[in-house]
Amino acid sequence: MLKENSAHYQVPFTEFAVQELGWCTVKDDHSQNNPSVRKMYELDKENRDVLLEVLEKRQNFFKEIADEKKINVIKPTSVNAGYTSFLEILKPLNGSAKQTLQFLISQSAAAGFEYDIFTQVSKLSNNKNPYGLNSTIGAVIDYFYQLGYFKKAYGMEDILKAYFYYSGNNIGILKVFLSEFRQDKNYQKK
Repeated sequence: MLKENSAHYQVPFTEFAVQELGWCTVKDDHSQNNPSVRKMYELDKENRDVLLEVLEKRQNFFKEIADEKKINVIKPTSVNAGYTSFLEILKPLNGSAKQTLQFLISQSAAAGFEYDIFTQVSKLSNNKNPYGLNSTIGAVIDYFYQLGYFKKAYGMEDILKAYFYYSGNNIGILKVFLSEFRQDKNYQKK
């Protein structure tokens, strides 16, 4: 989609069926010539280019892994299976959700967890997550949730679903995990 839409509003005015949308493109054209707004367009272009580059690298990485292991890569049937983008649910730090994400990544790395949960962690040979991955994901996401790094409109389930789509990781039965996440299985009543 980013290759096809390297810039916003690429459809010519004549192709708009609704006159109001046509005026939006006219206003957009005039705004691009305004020096005070030009920075926004430059940032939009920069973000599109960076995102396209990252997605192409990730796609090539997974293709190389699939070729190396001779496995079939399942292609998603929809863009994000109806989940909200992980970047969209983050509260922007200094005006940027990307900065918030980088902060979460850097703080998780500094904590020294066994897994880098912001990249896809390989499953075991039985197609299950490695021991401790689910709790690491839950702890990190819940920690930042409790500190208010996510928009209030989203609950833990929505945040985790968006995170799963972003990272490529998953937790088998999410509702069971959420219901048992804070329970101490080692505690025994006497």
